[in-house]
Amino acid sequence: MLPALATRRPPPARRRAPKDAPPAPMPMRPRPAPLAPHPGAAKNNICDNHNRYDILPPMLERNPVGARFVKESRRFGFLLKDVTRLYAQRFELHAAALGLTLAQCKALTRLADCEGVSQARLAELTDLEPMTLVRILDRMEAEGWLERRGDPHDRRVRCLYLTSKTKPLLEDIRRLIDLTWGEAFAGISRRQSELLMELLDEIRGNLIALGPVAADPVPPAARRAGGRRLEKVSAKP
Repeated sequence: MLPALATRRPPPARRRAPKDAPPAPMPMRPRPAPLAPHPGAAKNNICDNHNRYDILPPMLERNPVGARFVKESRRFGFLLKDVTRLYAQRFELHAAALGLTLAQCKALTRLADCEGVSQARLAELTDLEPMTLVRILDRMEAEGWLERRGDPHDRRVRCLYLTSKTKPLLEDIRRLIDLTWGEAFAGISRRQSELLMELLDEIRGNLIALGPVAADPVPPAARRAGGRRLEKVSAKP
């Protein structure tokens, strides 16, 4: 007699999920612990748009050896642009009481200094786009503040002249300029303010006297990345 064979149980049938059933959620991996903040992040958070900051301390921390160089050269452009922006914003707040914009005030004061200029020349003096200046001049002409006259030497050119109606308006603008100047130079002596203006005039003269910059055939970044080798390859026929 053969021994009875042990019967094997069949494997359990796999249950198929219905077609409309949502997929099973993937197991979540534990999140890594957050990195500890930099010691100077709370003190010099220059990326926070809601805080007023000075960009100099982070620069000095990154380059303590060249602190003098960083302070004088790399900060000058940021500081000059920031002062210009804040000064213009403050003046616009005062000019808004007269219903004027900064561009209108620039056009009127420049035109008062050199009446008879063309629209193209006034755009250069005010550093405004020609089309923007044309809209400003059209509005001021409609208000009776200026008039356009033809150039006797060139019929294509229109010269600009102020009317007598603009005189009290110019006095108000000059008063606002003096008011903004006094607010910006509060606590600064007259001698210091005069010295600042003299230095800025010298800096502007230095920049105007500079010649064109010679174009470098291979920029420094490209040179470090093998720009000279690429230049030799491209020169081959």
